[in-house]
Amino acid sequence: QNAMSSRFPFSRFHSPVFQQFLKSAFDSFTSSKLNPQKCVIGNEAADLDSNVCSIAYAFYLSTKGNDISNNIPVSVFPLHRVNSKEWHLRTEINFLHKKLALDMHQFLWWDLVEQYHRDDVIENDQMEWILVDHHNLGKGVKGRVMEVIDHHEVNPEDKERMNDQWNVETVGSCCTLIAERIAQQVEDRSVLLLLLATILIDTVNLDEEFKKVTPKDVEMASMLQEKLCISNEERQLLFEEVQKAKFDVSSLSLDDLLRSDYKEWTLGAKTEKGTNVGIASIRLPFSDSLRKVEDPVTVLENFRKERHVDLLLVMCAFEDENGEFRRELAFWSPAKNCAECEKMVEFLQSSILSLNNKREVSIATRESGKLFYFDQENVAASRKKLVPLLFQFDKHRA
Repeated sequence: QNAMSSRFPFSRFHSPVFQQFLKSAFDSFTSSKLNPQKCVIGNEAADLDSNVCSIAYAFYLSTKGNDISNNIPVSVFPLHRVNSKEWHLRTEINFLHKKLALDMHQFLWWDLVEQYHRDDVIENDQMEWILVDHHNLGKGVKGRVMEVIDHHEVNPEDKERMNDQWNVETVGSCCTLIAERIAQQVEDRSVLLLLLATILIDTVNLDEEFKKVTPKDVEMASMLQEKLCISNEERQLLFEEVQKAKFDVSSLSLDDLLRSDYKEWTLGAKTEKGTNVGIASIRLPFSDSLRKVEDPVTVLENFRKERHVDLLLVMCAFEDENGEFRRELAFWSPAKNCAECEKMVEFLQSSILSLNNKREVSIATRESGKLFYFDQENVAASRKKLVPLLFQFDKHRA
């Protein structure tokens, strides 16, 4: 997208205070002068919802009760679970932050832990974590989970850890839950606009047809819109511009697309040999993504091996040439896991996904594995709906 042209008046929402907060957090973290005791962290896909939830909530917790006219004492750090070299892959985050004059080089990306020798952050039993947009701290990170704010269904193996510090509600956007928590006390225009933009993107502009929006999303979006004095016409422009940036992935390679929005889960975690499943979400028809490289199977297999997963699923979401929203679901399985993959597919074919029109992609050496994809007629079923189905499959086969 052209980063310069924009009809939405973004400059009205620039905030020197918020810019200063991000700079202070970066300076403190990278100088090792301050030992962070508390971090807000989003999920491993590090999408717009996770990114905005973590910076907005850390800003609120750090500024609550402080005079923020001069210098903000950063007490809570927003950490992003993605490396600095990958942030450009999230095109809508890039777009929004540029428009709000936020310096992406001052965000606390995951690889800064190593670069600035801050292993004390992730290897510290005393570290307090606040999880936003997910509910599992994940491997290789020590410390205590103090609070969870999430809009995903809780994974079966995590249910026993739930307590009254968990705010889990299946709304369209986790930013809705953050807005409910902080928007009455926060006046910062950049923070409020980021929350509003994210809610609009996650709920496809509050459109009920996509079955993502809930009454609470509508209520919070209206409240934010009112606080920011944004007209309905401006709200529409905001949605259209960020959505356009989100789907502008023309410059990304197949490997970039897979990395840009990826999460993984272990099925049968309590058994000796669980099945690790990776799910990438891409914003392109599967056939178009395959055409980006000469040998897509090698790219898929290398990606799978790097992440040590048994099966790789790719969820495709895009608009067709008639402007209709479409979904496809693809499966890549190396030969040794094909039987498992076929059982999973059989289960999913009888689920709410409505998988039809199976197409198998021919592979030079069939021994290497199987690659095939379906049209997913139920376009309302995103990854958030697919993951509980995978856990149901796991239970079903057990």
